[in-house]
Amino acid sequence: MQKRSLVQLMHRQEERGVKVGVHLLEAGLVKPEFLSGGNARMKKANQLMQKLMEYFYDFIIPEVVEGEELECDTDLERQNVEEMYEHVRLQHQSEGVGGEIYDVQHQALIPVLRPYQSQAVNWMLRREKYRRSQETEQRLHFLWRDFVSLCGKKLFYNPFTGW
Repeated sequence: MQKRSLVQLMHRQEERGVKVGVHLLEAGLVKPEFLSGGNARMKKANQLMQKLMEYFYDFIIPEVVEGEELECDTDLERQNVEEMYEHVRLQHQSEGVGGEIYDVQHQALIPVLRPYQSQAVNWMLRREKYRRSQETEQRLHFLWRDFVSLCGKKLFYNPFTGW
């Protein structure tokens, strides 16, 4: 809904955790020109609003089942991929700084590995070592943040995509 400019998510770091506000924008309150006119975008927005209401306020709205599937506008669903990839690259670089660097160039290997190939092999070795040593521990992906709402529900939030 944030990509559709219907709601805006705002997050702020506080001493006890992260405060996330969900703000309804004016576009979420559109009125059709004709009451009989069925706007597909407005129907989808209403369905998404109902999901928000159900989750945060336990307010269950009976669903009206319709045969047609609403297609999402791909332009509205795009993410800021460059920012996300930059964060991933920096995260991988920071993981590589503290780890042990192996000489992965074998003597019998005639072609010489390029620096990025050497870095990739070292990264894979570190990942394999991590997986073996801590199989039972599940970690949250570094692009996501988890927090508990005031009502005690556990939520996951990605500050890069706004979801």
